[in-house]
Amino acid sequence: MNNMMNGNSESVLQERVNRLKDEGYRGFTVISAKKSDKWEGVKVTVKNSKGKELNAEGETVDEAYENVIELIDIAIDDK
Repeated sequence: MNNMMNGNSESVLQERVNRLKDEGYRGFTVISAKKSDKWEGVKVTVKNSKGKELNAEGETVDEAYENVIELIDIAIDDK
């Protein structure tokens, strides 16, 4: 049962990653996704229409997107 729930949450997260890449997520759009200059990873930067900018890093592109989605969710839900 736990594996089904885990697989479902991964599926939902992948949907959010795809939405962010294609059309934006919760008002944020990607302005940059590139290899990090500091370490062997990827840095993703997103921005909303109000100018708020968020950055996240990960070892892979998908991990960096997942991390920035978590930051977006926290930023929106804390309002």
